[in-house]
Amino acid sequence: MSQETKYAARTGNLDLLKDLVIKQTHSIHNWALFEAAKHGHFSCVLFLVQQDPTIFVHDKCLSFAAHNGHFHILRFLIKHKIKHVSQYMIPFEVIRACVTETKEENIQNQIRCLQFLLGANNNGGKSIQIQVNTKVLCACFLRDNVVCLKMIINAIKEFVFAEWLVIAAKSKGAMQCYKWLCKKQKQSLSIPDVTYVIK
Repeated sequence: MSQETKYAARTGNLDLLKDLVIKQTHSIHNWALFEAAKHGHFSCVLFLVQQDPTIFVHDKCLSFAAHNGHFHILRFLIKHKIKHVSQYMIPFEVIRACVTETKEENIQNQIRCLQFLLGANNNGGKSIQIQVNTKVLCACFLRDNVVCLKMIINAIKEFVFAEWLVIAAKSKGAMQCYKWLCKKQKQSLSIPDVTYVIK
């Protein structure tokens, strides 16, 4: 990908992007899509998908959109991605991107992205699963994100409590998460590290 195309996608310069994409080869679209999604330029994302309806949407592209709180882009790309498959598993990296540290102004949009992803399995008859593992749960402790921790654990229908979560929350100084997990612990059994799939 040329530096000009990368610049156009990153800065949201749609006119320049159109000119460059039309002149260049098919392979440019994936990198341009990544840059546009990462930096929140929905008009560029829309153009690229319209230009090439079979464009590959990499999971890293979804992760950056989620991490930066670009809800409309994340929703559009997930819906575009599942058009071409009968089933899809949203990887834990995309979910984790919704709870990792970010700018203060992105937090509410990250929560909105997480709400969408946790509800994505109700999407028009498509089989969508969401992968959640301990890395996702522990990422909530980095900014004491009890709201997201509750959303994720409550979305797991058969969540079995892992006692080490309480210890991890306390050791990271995530006191809101720690208090909520202590209450939750009273209702659950203990198991080792697992990966959950939300169906």
